[in-house]
Amino acid sequence: MKKQLQICSIVIIILLLCLIGFLIWKLYSIHQETQPSPPQDMCDALILVDPQKTSQSTEYDLKYTQNSTPTKQYLSVGTQDTVSLSYHQNLTVHINRNLTLSDNDICQYGLFEKSNKQFAVFYSEISAIQNAERLCHLILCYRDYFPILLFGKFDSDTSALLTDICQLSSSSINDVTYYYQNLSVTSHPTSSSLLLTLQKTPRTLDLNKKMVALTFDDGPSAYTEKILESLALYQAKATFFVNGSHVTEYPKVIESIFQNHCEIGNHTNLHELFEQNTQGIIRKTIEETNKKVRQVIGIGTFVVRPPGGGPLDKYQNTVTIGYPIIRWSLDTFDYLGPQSTSSLLATIQPTVRHGDIILMHDTKVTTAEASESIISYLTSQGFQLVTVSELLEFSSDGAITDRIYNDTISNK
Repeated sequence: MKKQLQICSIVIIILLLCLIGFLIWKLYSIHQETQPSPPQDMCDALILVDPQKTSQSTEYDLKYTQNSTPTKQYLSVGTQDTVSLSYHQNLTVHINRNLTLSDNDICQYGLFEKSNKQFAVFYSEISAIQNAERLCHLILCYRDYFPILLFGKFDSDTSALLTDICQLSSSSINDVTYYYQNLSVTSHPTSSSLLLTLQKTPRTLDLNKKMVALTFDDGPSAYTEKILESLALYQAKATFFVNGSHVTEYPKVIESIFQNHCEIGNHTNLHELFEQNTQGIIRKTIEETNKKVRQVIGIGTFVVRPPGGGPLDKYQNTVTIGYPIIRWSLDTFDYLGPQSTSSLLATIQPTVRHGDIILMHDTKVTTAEASESIISYLTSQGFQLVTVSELLEFSSDGAITDRIYNDTISNK
């Protein structure tokens, strides 16, 4: 009898333990089911970190999200098992590109819009410093106009460029580091997602309106600051194709160009003509200038302009420099001698069109004096004044290395 009672007691204890275990499991399940999901009206967009895939396609579902209306549109940004961008409605994709980089590095990015709000998302894996600089130049095209979110795998040198040069902030979720600017980012604990609220950007850019790029060669010089002042009056930008020898002479002006969010392009070290030199010499003089610019602002140049423009048939199919080659579609001829403001305007007014690249020189005092009138005229005609890289990015298919650009209309 005593033995039977012991057995019954053991059975009862086992049953009670099973019941307790079941109750604990049930309470945990109910708790999980009742956890709040990210409300659709709580943010401008949702970014998933380590999302749970529902199929072999690029579609993802939000973890633990209980919605009567399923997510209607998905867009994968990054590799298939890393980061995904998910909207619930009204998704517009303006740009969705893969950037080809050397050494197996990757960069996938896009410009998206929801409810008249635009922002850019990047996913990048970078191991080579030259690719890190390329990523930075790309982000510099976006940072003034669109909120930015960047995920990826970066070393300390790349991270330093992103935070110091591009002025991005950084944080992490689920051990994934991300960088951002002009965003308010909130981590949602149960869905492994980020809730993004878009903030106002320093400048606006309408992708449907006209754009032109003002470019200035042979500087910097004592007159460059005057041009920068004129650009600042109209919240306009330009690209300055500098000679390395002048960078050494005017480092403060180089800093000023960069601080004013204008672009620094490469015009060789000593104004070496492409058609009179070998490919090895051309590459060397470009890298000499890059080194000098990098010593001043921490990053080298990206776009290159051959001195004198050069006859294209001499190098179009033979020179490979690893950078976009920028010429022009409108020439002001300011290098021929002192020009009045009216004569410089006369070279632009009759024919300027969307996508034009305009050639000037910031070594000419008359050009500097006329710069405000030229900028005022272009803005009055509805043109948005952007850098060359921005023009290639937003009115073409992006900057392609070793392609020759006269403008962005004929190069599409």
